[in-house]
Amino acid sequence: VYELYPGDQKPVFVVEIATTASEDTIRTEAQELKELCTAVKGAHGILVVSDANAAGKLNQDEGRQRFVWVDVFSEEETQVLFNNLDVLVTDGDAEAAALRRKIIDEIGP
Repeated sequence: VYELYPGDQKPVFVVEIATTASEDTIRTEAQELKELCTAVKGAHGILVVSDANAAGKLNQDEGRQRFVWVDVFSEEETQVLFNNLDVLVTDGDAEAAALRRKIIDEIGP
């Protein structure tokens, strides 16, 4: 296990799986994301799948995963989700706020 980030900073890996992905691809990508988050101590992983059927193909790992069903998030809903997941908490942290802003701007709310 590697400690790449000082203090309580944690990277966030966002992986989006194409709508056309096979069941095997979905499972493989999910497993690789879990392994990456384990290797990079304390990292957060967000796996984006296109529909409930794709999510149903994932192996259950209740101790480490949480499903969030969304349609389209508003800016406010995106901020609430990040806060609830303790991702890039911005309490007076300008760097975390800037990174959160960048993620929202690049990926969209």
